[in-house]
Amino acid sequence: MLNTPVTNRRSRRRLTSGQSVSFPPVTIVATPSGSTVSLALSKPMVVTGPVALVVEALAFVSQVVINPSLIVVTMSGAVAGMDYSLAQNDPNLKGAQGEGNATVAGTFP
Repeated sequence: MLNTPVTNRRSRRRLTSGQSVSFPPVTIVATPSGSTVSLALSKPMVVTGPVALVVEALAFVSQVVINPSLIVVTMSGAVAGMDYSLAQNDPNLKGAQGEGNATVAGTFP
């Protein structure tokens, strides 16, 4: 009797202790408008507190979560021409699979 290969065999590859599946970070696009900044996320995320958005010399005033992939942050003054940054893996932003956010930095037009 010939031994024929089984084609529908389940993969035997398993994660060993200490290994985890990695997911790509969620990208964020910051768009200014007066004293507000809209943060558009590439995937829905759970927002558990204020986002750590830093805009040059302005103070954080408030934040509104429009939907799981759009956050509007109000700053204490006009953001045009200011430098901004949002650190990677902000503890107040988490994806459904545990992924964090990518670093966002630049100057508003």
